[in-house]
Amino acid sequence: MQYPSISLLIPCYNAAQSLDLLLNDARQQTIAFSEIIVYDDASTDHSVEIANQYGCQVIQGEVNRGAGFARQQLLEAATSNYIHFHDADDRIEANFLDFLLPYCTESLAVCCALKEVQKDGKVLVRTYEPLNKGIDKISFFIRNFVHMNTMIYPRKASIEAGGFDVELRTNQDRVFHYRLATSDLSFRFIDQPLVTQIRNVQSTLSNTKFSHIIANFVRGAEIAMDIFPQAYYPLLAEYLLFYAEKSAYRGEYGLVKHIISVAKRCGAKSLTEQGLFSNVLSQVIGIENTLIVRHQYIKLRQQISLNQ
Repeated sequence: MQYPSISLLIPCYNAAQSLDLLLNDARQQTIAFSEIIVYDDASTDHSVEIANQYGCQVIQGEVNRGAGFARQQLLEAATSNYIHFHDADDRIEANFLDFLLPYCTESLAVCCALKEVQKDGKVLVRTYEPLNKGIDKISFFIRNFVHMNTMIYPRKASIEAGGFDVELRTNQDRVFHYRLATSDLSFRFIDQPLVTQIRNVQSTLSNTKFSHIIANFVRGAEIAMDIFPQAYYPLLAEYLLFYAEKSAYRGEYGLVKHIISVAKRCGAKSLTEQGLFSNVLSQVIGIENTLIVRHQYIKLRQQISLNQ
């Protein structure tokens, strides 16, 4: 059977400890990738040497620019009809392409289930069944994060949708899906756990400050406001207030203020997801003050409990 061409695209930064495993997984595929391209984001280890040993095409960045820039360079460099992005520290089953590639069309992106290995060794399996049920794509991608490791995308549709925001070091994948959700592209989920994400303390995300991660989430919401109809603003506000609460709990009050300012541009007037009391209180003293009061109260109760 003649299969369409597909590129394996790997953004890489100091991944020498794991890149060999992923590239060996790629070599074991029952259907071969048409090309493997590694974007090295100015690594200081021997990642490039490993990629060269496997015969990959290597694009070498001179300055570390982050995942958004790396993925965009890979997207533009790919020459296949279809593309699959995979993080350098994660794994892929030998039958990944065998299961997913036959379903791919120029108007359809296909994904599988994700095995997620937690830092404590516990394994979770994440699935995306709603994609097969004719759901509202935009609402789904606001509420759900679909890991790019699980996806095969048509390259042309990905470029036409706008590709990646090159300034985002994190959250660029979610914004990419926002853009695809507003295009004519459809999505299909195959219920097979064919990729594994391994959470470890050496990953780029683990070494990124909380405030920088959340700032990129907020920037992603601002981009979404430019591309989504206003009917989706309440969902974006709900998403933003969730992160405002997390930021308040960590005492990042400057970040809370910024998040709430963007949420208000989405129409947020009160806390609607944290119970009646918080909803009413936020209408009286404001969302920011309510979050600060709530989490100072929670911390006070925790301290009292520890002292008893």
